Amino acid sequence: GAATVRALRARGADVVALARSPFADEPDPDSGVHCYNADVGDWASVSAAVGEVLADHPVIDVLVNNAGASGVRAPVWELDVDAFRERAMVNTFGPFYLMKLLMPGMVARRDGVVLNVVSGAADRPRPTRAMYGSQKAATEHLTRAAAQEAAEYRIRVYAFHPGPVDTALFASSRSPEELADLRAGGNGGPPLQDPAEPAAALAW
Repeated sequence: GAATVRALRARGADVVALARSPFADEPDPDSGVHCYNADVGDWASVSAAVGEVLADHPVIDVLVNNAGASGVRAPVWELDVDAFRERAMVNTFGPFYLMKLLMPGMVARRDGVVLNVVSGAADRPRPTRAMYGSQKAATEHLTRAAAQEAAEYRIRVYAFHPGPVDTALFASSRSPEELADLRAGGNGGPPLQDPAEPAAALAW
């Protein structure tokens, strides 16, 4: 998220950043980055925040849905119901809420771009990974449907697969040993990407 803000600013965009946690170093609005706090998985919170955003910035040209929550690794029958729901609210409902709130303006202007950050886990069912994978798969389906619905209004809607990225979210579901191996390009794959790499692609 932070890397994407920087990449968009480098291209001259005025950026609104929405996050659940308070911003530790909130930039000066003159910097072109405008920070708002909200929980994207909570309808009342995110709708109130977007109301504030639109009052200050009536035209949102690009929406990047990047917030995510890691899934608990366990067989389906052992998954905690509350944990599943809590993460689904961020991984699936969050993008839906923001699309519902911001796409009407894009439709009215007949212009806009929506980027939903998903995951290869959406297309690769694996043991103990059902929680995260199914939620990202739902978001990818939502994206594909919305892309078809919005095409006539000249709105582009994409599902973006960044691949493995060295972020706190990625690290939260891996052991220190597994993480060190992945950073070194273990398991036959490339090393973890620096967040600046997928951020540059999103900004493009």
